[in-house]
Amino acid sequence: MKWFFPIFYILVFLISAGCVTDKSEEISDIETILTDYPIFSQKRKAAKFLLKNMDFHVTSEGRDVEKYRDMSYDNNLSEEILDSLLKNLFHRMIPHKNVISKDFLKREIELSFELWEKCLWKDDISFDLFIKYILPYSICSEPVFSWRKELNDYYTPLIAGITDPKEAFDKVYVNIRENFKLKDIDSDFQRDLGVLHFTRNGTCNDRSLYMVAVMRSLCIPSAFDFTPYWANYSTVGHSWVSYVGNGNEIYVFSTIDDSISQKNGYIDGSLFDKKLQFDDASSIFKVDSLKKTAKVFRKSFANPNKNIGSIYVADVSNLYGYNNNITLNTQLSKQEVYLCTFQSGNDWIKVDEGKVKNKKVEFQNLANDITCLPVYKEGLNYLPLCNPITIYPDGTQIVRNPDLGNTEEVILRRKYALFTFWAPNRWSNYIGLTIEGSDYPDFRSVDTLFKLNEMPLGVTTVSITSDKAYRYVRYRPPEKTHMALTDLTFYGVNKDGNKIELTGDIIFDHIEYEEAMKAFDKDFLTTSNSRFNWYWIGMDLGEGNEYKISMVRFCPWNDGNFIESGNEYELFYYDMKWISLGSKIATETYLTYQDVPKNGVLWLRNLTKGREERIFTYENGKQIWW
Repeated sequence: MKWFFPIFYILVFLISAGCVTDKSEEISDIETILTDYPIFSQKRKAAKFLLKNMDFHVTSEGRDVEKYRDMSYDNNLSEEILDSLLKNLFHRMIPHKNVISKDFLKREIELSFELWEKCLWKDDISFDLFIKYILPYSICSEPVFSWRKELNDYYTPLIAGITDPKEAFDKVYVNIRENFKLKDIDSDFQRDLGVLHFTRNGTCNDRSLYMVAVMRSLCIPSAFDFTPYWANYSTVGHSWVSYVGNGNEIYVFSTIDDSISQKNGYIDGSLFDKKLQFDDASSIFKVDSLKKTAKVFRKSFANPNKNIGSIYVADVSNLYGYNNNITLNTQLSKQEVYLCTFQSGNDWIKVDEGKVKNKKVEFQNLANDITCLPVYKEGLNYLPLCNPITIYPDGTQIVRNPDLGNTEEVILRRKYALFTFWAPNRWSNYIGLTIEGSDYPDFRSVDTLFKLNEMPLGVTTVSITSDKAYRYVRYRPPEKTHMALTDLTFYGVNKDGNKIELTGDIIFDHIEYEEAMKAFDKDFLTTSNSRFNWYWIGMDLGEGNEYKISMVRFCPWNDGNFIESGNEYELFYYDMKWISLGSKIATETYLTYQDVPKNGVLWLRNLTKGREERIFTYENGKQIWW
């Protein structure tokens, strides 16, 4: 998600606006709208608000834009064709004042006031809320489109009889959430509201745009809020819609199961559900249940003078309860200073701008439980002001200066954060699986060699003691489940007492052969699964097999971020730059590094494959992800 509008375009708009002389008459014509309203009237104030803040708002134009819009209304065209066109769509960005007429602006003002006057909660909406969150005809940089009446006509029946704007917000939000299909779209082009109303699909950015427009058409004060990047997850950020009450109170939906928005709740999309209670204190992994943010911003029609690549972005972090400040002594004077969080697999990336005053740098209204890096701009480069800073959940701060004189051994099992999406939500379903041996291919007589009584944590190796060598061995999921596997390996001991991997013919029941094969391909991302409620897969070790099963390794469905044997990895620590601790080829499902400086921020890179990698610290024998 590329949230911030490049400053390059803004410069182009300024230049183009200054060079196209015949547009000056159009601009003057727009400004004459003020004479249509009495001097102290609310409508005149509304017109002045729109004119004052219109300067740098832009819209997309071009033949491709019109072509895409027309094709989007064709039910005979597939989403694949439309997405292909969208991916390569050529468009140019034009300032609003160059394309919006006085008549358009007046219609928008008149209609917004008309709808405000007749809504059942008119007295609950202050003029300030109306001006900021209902009046504006544009939300992002979407093509200008007269959407207000069409959306109002469509959604008004949904809230018939409701007299409370917050209740109406909840009703509309849930309806759109249930009927808008979220999908990834590889394009920077912001589709117009007519197309979004027709297709009801798109990114979270598209959905937020559509929701806010619908809310405005119904005179429900709401805002397009977003975080440019998660602080512990993914390479992108997220957007959502909040209800805005008098006094700037905000209400949000935290999960897709919510039917009522909550004041000061978790932001949309940030909370991984936890189906079972799971205490990771005794686990080898730290498990997170929350996607974290460092800052929260808001798309604003008015210019709040918050310039992080876009001048129409307001910092609303304080409204979400983010109240931590970072203050650093500095010799800087006029340099630009920024705060960065880590973007998965890519390095540090800017999320906020700081202030330099009286030989101090300050970053305000930051979240808890994050690790961030203050930087300053020197020429074309961004240089660290200090080493990364961790803000703990209780608000205490620590600078992560690696202690080069105090090192430790670290055992690394993953390169990316582990979330409750996997443990316990998915992996708890594997409790009860069995490893069984038999002398019959149909397992009509069977011995249970192992039964799983606790949740597996990814790649799992279990020792088995057996007095008998079986020809047939199998993995059987718990009854009435079809929990998928990505790896299944049987081991025995040879005459010399050495561990060996056992081989044979793959056997299975109630699963396709191609699916069963995936459990034995040594790839943790290929998933062996069945369409039936039960199945089993195993191995025929051959007639006269003499090897007793001594160990079994299995791995449930997962994200592929465990350490994989045969892959090459490199570990770094941060000390004003990334410093390598060397590369290794994994021979097990974990890596061991010696002489790692304590207190440092670490980054484990997979040089063989994959991009999902996050920074972490090593505390009490665990990787703690940031």
